[in-house]
Amino acid sequence: MRSCLLLLAAAFAAASEQPQGEAQRPLLAFNLVAYDAKGEPLRDLQAGDLRIYDDGKLMHAVFCRPLETAQPEIAPLGAREYSNRPTGAKLHSTLVLLDLLNANLAERGMGWNEIARTLGKLESGEQLYLYLLTKEGVVFPIHAMPAADSPVLPDDNAWIGQAQGLLDKAMHDVNRLRPWEFQADADARVQKTLAVLREVGSDFSAQPGRKSLVWISHGVPILARGADGNLHDSEPAVMHLATDLARSGIAIYAVDQAERSTTGLNSTDTLQQLAGLTGGQWLPSDSTEKAIRQAIGEGPATYQVGYSPDLDRWNGKFHKLRVTTGAKGTRIRAIEGYFGDPREKDPAERLALASLGGADDPGVGIRAAAAPSEKVKGWIHFRIRVNAADLQLGSGEPYSGGFGLMFAYYTTEWQPEASQEIPTELHLNAAEHARILRDGVVLTLDRPLPAGVRKVRIVVRDKQSGAVGSLSVPVA
Repeated sequence: MRSCLLLLAAAFAAASEQPQGEAQRPLLAFNLVAYDAKGEPLRDLQAGDLRIYDDGKLMHAVFCRPLETAQPEIAPLGAREYSNRPTGAKLHSTLVLLDLLNANLAERGMGWNEIARTLGKLESGEQLYLYLLTKEGVVFPIHAMPAADSPVLPDDNAWIGQAQGLLDKAMHDVNRLRPWEFQADADARVQKTLAVLREVGSDFSAQPGRKSLVWISHGVPILARGADGNLHDSEPAVMHLATDLARSGIAIYAVDQAERSTTGLNSTDTLQQLAGLTGGQWLPSDSTEKAIRQAIGEGPATYQVGYSPDLDRWNGKFHKLRVTTGAKGTRIRAIEGYFGDPREKDPAERLALASLGGADDPGVGIRAAAAPSEKVKGWIHFRIRVNAADLQLGSGEPYSGGFGLMFAYYTTEWQPEASQEIPTELHLNAAEHARILRDGVVLTLDRPLPAGVRKVRIVVRDKQSGAVGSLSVPVA
């Protein structure tokens, strides 16, 4: 991954060396859940109400946006349309992952039965997806996320009426012993689990709106013995994974299937860290129903918050984060920290990271839809809308500026090949400037895709400020 990013950084360095205005400091955006003293979702939370402590230093929020509002602030997302920003619509997805790879026989049965009972009580299965992580380390879909060529299932709500039978059949199909490689090498099992969570998170991140991942698991140990007989520390990998999931707007609700109360070097630490660092929650065993209902229902209490850490925070180290408000009795749940990736400080490296990193970047707002081209067979037609308020344009008529647009391609991993940057120049009168501030800058174009591509990341770079945004969309 690092070598791919360096290749892209070098390829984009010439574009980044163009004259720019004052460079925008990297933005850290994350989701936050807020309740009032009565336990109700806190309404009308403003950026000025928040106190953000970055390693103890007080910082100020640049924005605080509710993920759900009574009325959309802008037009709702259309078919096959995605956004790297909240839209104001009541959009949320919940993915339930029952982890069989890290469970014993009793835990597998407990998780199976708890999910079946919970789904039988729910009124709706809309935008609720169910998967198994098998003993082979393979993700097995029971009710899968919509594919790129059929993003809206015709009867997505009715499936939970058949959930018991679907789950029973799936458990029968995957019921086998754990492969020897994962029994003899605990570290291999840990690394496989983290890789699967990253893969699931990458696919899940393309779903619009709020995203909750309910991971029902025994968990994996922070320290695990490998085939070489040595102990391997996975804490840095866990923290990096959590940071990327949080940047993608994914909160983990970890249900601990293990019957134990001790902490330390065991699997509880992994579950708690992934939950805490993504702004989710750790729950003890027998809490599957609570976790699923909480994951589904916390939308009205969820905000997206952003602030710009000092440049010296992007130093490759982990930084603790604490968020509070002055309102008495208010309960805030946010991410507990982040890694300050040093690549964020350099414009060329930041562009490469936005292209090939583990999460989309909301630094420039993007909405995009992808569908098969009607002009060229096998190509994809993109309709892309860029938030003009995030672009640094001139202060008076004509309002001049511009941005570069590029694509990166995803098969099973991010590839170093990417499109050339496509320039867009803007020279606007007052009426045109007012229109794009309201409607955004809209681009439509048809593109061929390399073989095997299943997801495309769209990247936008403001030429004046150096601000970067990215958005991943699935393609057929």
